[in-house]
Amino acid sequence: MTGRDEVQAQRVGPLGLFSLVYTTSAAALYFALGLIADKALGLTPLVFLAGGLFLGLAAMSYTEGALGHPEPGGSSSLARHAFNELVSFAAGWAVVLDFLVVMALAATTAAGYLGTIWAPLGHGWGRALTAGLVVLYAVVANIRGANPSATRNRIVIAVADIGVQAVVLAVGLVFLIGNAGLITKGVDLGVSPTWANLVYALTLVTVAFTGLEAAASLAPEFRMDGRGVKRMLVGGVGVIVVLHVGIACVALAAVPVQGGATALGSEWLNAPLVGVAQGLSAGALGDILAKVVAISGFIGLTAAVRSAMLGLSRLSYSLARHRQIPRVVARVSSRFGTPWLIIILSGLAATGLAAPGNIKMLAGLYAFGAMLAITIAHLSVIKLRWTGVMSPGSWRMPLSVGMASRSVPIPAAVGATASAAAFIAVLVLHPAARVVGSAWLAGGVLLYIVYRLLTGNSILGAVEVSERALTYSDEAASYGSILVPILGTDLDDDIVQTAGRLAGSRHDDLEENGAVIEAIWFHEIPLALPLDASISREQTELALTALRHAKAVGEEYQGVTVSTAQVRVRKLGDGIVREAKRRGVDVIILSAEEPTRAARTAPAGIGRQVGLGEMTRFVLRKAACRVLVTVPSTNLEGTRSRDDEDEAGEAE
Repeated sequence: MTGRDEVQAQRVGPLGLFSLVYTTSAAALYFALGLIADKALGLTPLVFLAGGLFLGLAAMSYTEGALGHPEPGGSSSLARHAFNELVSFAAGWAVVLDFLVVMALAATTAAGYLGTIWAPLGHGWGRALTAGLVVLYAVVANIRGANPSATRNRIVIAVADIGVQAVVLAVGLVFLIGNAGLITKGVDLGVSPTWANLVYALTLVTVAFTGLEAAASLAPEFRMDGRGVKRMLVGGVGVIVVLHVGIACVALAAVPVQGGATALGSEWLNAPLVGVAQGLSAGALGDILAKVVAISGFIGLTAAVRSAMLGLSRLSYSLARHRQIPRVVARVSSRFGTPWLIIILSGLAATGLAAPGNIKMLAGLYAFGAMLAITIAHLSVIKLRWTGVMSPGSWRMPLSVGMASRSVPIPAAVGATASAAAFIAVLVLHPAARVVGSAWLAGGVLLYIVYRLLTGNSILGAVEVSERALTYSDEAASYGSILVPILGTDLDDDIVQTAGRLAGSRHDDLEENGAVIEAIWFHEIPLALPLDASISREQTELALTALRHAKAVGEEYQGVTVSTAQVRVRKLGDGIVREAKRRGVDVIILSAEEPTRAARTAPAGIGRQVGLGEMTRFVLRKAACRVLVTVPSTNLEGTRSRDDEDEAGEAE
C-alpha cells in the first residue's frame, strides 16, 4: 500500500480532531501568555475569557461549514462555495500567512523553553538553530505523511500537556489562597491597561484559532455524528478555555504586575509558563516544576509546528487543485502521498521568520490573517445557510432566525461582527501587520490574477485540477489528465483507447475520481477570417458525433472520465500546445499517421481538420508537458501495420 493509500484510508474521530486543535490552540498559551499579559496586565484572565468565547463562535462556524461541505481548505473552501474563487483565495492566502507565522512563533518559543534548561539554546544562534531543527523535524514528519501512530502520539502529547497544565493550575490555586488580590493588582481601566493596549491584547488572543483551520483541513476525513460534534465543541473548547483562563489567573498571582508592567512580558516573554512555575514555588520544588513545564512546553510547541504544517500542506493542496496557485508547488509524492515541495518551502519560510526571534512582530502578523479568515468563514456560513446549499442532514449550530427555508445563525452573525471589528483594530494598532500583512495579501491577489489570466482561467470562476494531476510518479500510468485531439478519422479510436488504457491502469477502489481524458476537436480557422467566424452546421455536427463516440470509447475503461470540448485555433499544432498548457494536462497523446491520411475524411471549409502528422514535430518541440506518440495497430486502408501490437514513444 502506498503512502497515498494510507492517508486516504484514515478517518478522524472526535478525540483525534480534538488533539489536533489542542496541540495548536493550547500550545499557543506557551507563547501567547507573555504577549497578552504585557498589554492586558491585570485584565489578562478576562482577555483569555473573551478569546475563549470568540473561539467557541468560530468553532461552531467552522464545524458547520466543514461538515456541510467536507472538503480540505477551511475558510478558503467555505468562501469558494459561498462567494467566488477570488474571495476563496484571499481567505486561503491569509491563512497561509497564519500557518507560517504560527510555525515560526512555536519554533522560536520552543527554543526559549529549552533555553531555560540550557541557556545557549535560548539566545542568538543557539535559538535560531534550535528553532530550525524543530521546523526540520516537522518537515520530515509531514512529508512522511499521516499514520495511526502519528494520531496516537498527538493524543498522548495533548493528554500529557493537559496533565502538566492541570498540575500548574492546582499548585496555583493553592498559591492563590491569600494571594488572590495579586491578580488584579494595579488595574486602572483606561490607564493600566490603556484602552488601546486592551484592544491590542484582544486581537493577540486569536493566535489560539489556528487549530480550527488545521482541523477544518481534515473535513473529508471526519468521522463524527451529532453527539460527537457536541462533545468536541463543548468538551474540547471548554477544556481549552478553562486552562487558558485558569493559567492566566495563576500567572498574574505568581508574576504580578508591578509599576504598570509584568515580567511575563519582558524577562519571561519567550518562556512565560516557566516564569509562572518558578514564581509559584521556591527551592527544589520550583526548579523541578519549572523543568517539567519547560520540557512539556518544548514538546507541545514542536507538536504545534507539525500540526500547523499539516494544515498548511492540506490548504496548499486545495489551492493548487482549484488553480489558485501553480499546481507544481503542491505536487504529491507517489510514495508518501503528501505535497512534499510545499512542505519544504513552508519549512524554509518558517525558519526565516523564526530567525530574528521577534515574537511580538510575528503575533501582530498572525492577528491580521486570522481576523480576515475568520470573518470570511463566518460570512460564508451565513450565506450558505441562507441559500440552503449545505449538505442535507449535516450538523447545524443552534440559535438561528429566519423564515421558511432560509435562516441566519446568530452565533455566526455575532462572530462575523466581532471578527470584522477586530480586523479593523489590527490595521489600526499593529503597524507591522498593517504594512506587511497588507502587502502579503495584495501581492498574493495580484499573483493570483496574473496566474489565472496566463492559464486562461476565469478570475472568479471555479476551476479544479484532477487529484491525479497533482500526484508525481515516474511511471507513465500516473497521468491524471490526458489531452487527445479528435480528428474525426479512423485513428480516433486508437488514440482514445491508448489514453483509456493509460488512464485506467491505476484506478482502484480507494480513488473516488479516476483520470480525465480531455477529448478536444480543434476547428482551424483561416487567417482571412476572424477567429469567431461562424462554422458550418455540417462541421459542427461532425465534431459532436466524433466527440460523443470518443467519450463512449474512453469511458469503457474503469475509473476514466472523458471531458469533451470544441476549440477554435489558427494552426492545429499551436492550438494543441496552447490548450494543453491552459488545461494543465499531464500528457498529450498523438498518432504518428501520415498527414494526408489523417485529413482524408475531413471536409473542406471553415473549421476543417488538418492532418496531425505534420504537426507532430511541432507539438513534440513546443509542448510544456509530456507527449506520447502512438503507432496505430492498423492503417487507414485496413491493413496491419509493421508490428502486431501498438508501439508507443514518449518525449519529454
